[in-house]
Amino acid sequence: MGGQMRNKRMWKEIRHIMEGTLFSLVIFWLLLAAAASGNSREPSDLRDGIIGRNENWEQAAATVWDAFPEENSNGQSKPESDISELTPSESDASEPTPSEPEISGEATILAVGDNLMHASVSYSGLQADGSWNFDHLFAPIGPDLQSADVKILCQEVILGGLDLGISGYPNFNTVQEVGHSIVNAGFNVVASANNHTMDKGADGILRTIRFWNEQYPQVCVTGIHESKDDQDRIRVIDQEGIRIAILNYTYGLNGYTLPAGQEYLVDLLQDTEKIQADIQTARANADFVIVMPHWGTEYSYDVNEQQQNLVRMMANLGVDLVIGSHPHVVQPVQWVDREGYERPMLVYYSLGNFVSIQDKTSTMLGGMANITIRKENGETYITDHSLKLLVTHYEVEEGNPYFTNVTTYPLDQYTPQLAERHGIRIAYDPSFSYEAIVQNGQWLMGRVE
Repeated sequence: MGGQMRNKRMWKEIRHIMEGTLFSLVIFWLLLAAAASGNSREPSDLRDGIIGRNENWEQAAATVWDAFPEENSNGQSKPESDISELTPSESDASEPTPSEPEISGEATILAVGDNLMHASVSYSGLQADGSWNFDHLFAPIGPDLQSADVKILCQEVILGGLDLGISGYPNFNTVQEVGHSIVNAGFNVVASANNHTMDKGADGILRTIRFWNEQYPQVCVTGIHESKDDQDRIRVIDQEGIRIAILNYTYGLNGYTLPAGQEYLVDLLQDTEKIQADIQTARANADFVIVMPHWGTEYSYDVNEQQQNLVRMMANLGVDLVIGSHPHVVQPVQWVDREGYERPMLVYYSLGNFVSIQDKTSTMLGGMANITIRKENGETYITDHSLKLLVTHYEVEEGNPYFTNVTTYPLDQYTPQLAERHGIRIAYDPSFSYEAIVQNGQWLMGRVE
């Protein structure tokens, strides 16, 4: 009532200064000008700009117009079109317009499969002057790596160095210079727990750890450790304000056992109590938890029982993302419900190989996972994910005991001409063709949820 009396007194005083028609025209044009001045703003912004501190636009607008008669002395009515443009809907009148959620951060995660350094892959890095360089392995996927924040490589072979000798299957070892090219390519996470981690014993593992610690301490190396204290430390990356924990385990070590007193060297999937404790610690100290298991059945497109059981356990413990390796072929990508969580867990069961000299056509197609995560209002979740197929390529060179021109292309950049030159056609599988890998790729993409 007090507000209405003040408005009436205000109107009476104004009318002493300006007479009917002139005043109505002035008010009319002022309202039109106010609407026009906000032509690049949303209606909610216009209301804020005009009403200022009034909490209810509809009531405030009525107050403005209640200071007038319905029709002034010249018969001019309220400009209803301007009012309808600025007046919110009935639901807006009863509830304030919700603001956009505050986004605390966003990050992209890229991961590729096994960097399986057969002898030909290792010797492909030997230069004419005796030095080593492996940039060619990663060059075709360079643009993809540049666009991502967290970039993960499954390093299947230990970097024991020349002192332990270059060797391929079944006991792998490669030169440490491959690590320089891994970093030059942009990878900042190296998953190292796999069935070949103990191929050169504890010495090979410790040499690899020393290389990373001394040369590239900024790289997050997972799955292998130089001490029990190091094993107990959960790897967490802070990316754009999002704390991302990364855990890495292998199903086994090809029959090798860890030395007594050095069981900390490699993280194993058999130790489910440790896995549960690690995930709980990661969940308590990070916004987003990734588990990278080396698991599954080699050369099988299907998920086995161990994978299914571990996925259920990880989901119920609150893991956000699983990225698997080892089968050497691409397995399905699926969402898995999590008990007690509104959002499901995303699982890439296997990304297959990144690079290798394997002899099966199926192993020439690998996968690149690309995931976008967002942190807002205290919650971190996946907003987008994809799978991009990759083709391992190598060729035969007369007089050379090793395959040459070893690298990996995105499938959408691979050509029939390259397929014709692929070494697998000559050495292992004459049925290999561009058409065959494209058809296989289409089938694989049909298994992505």
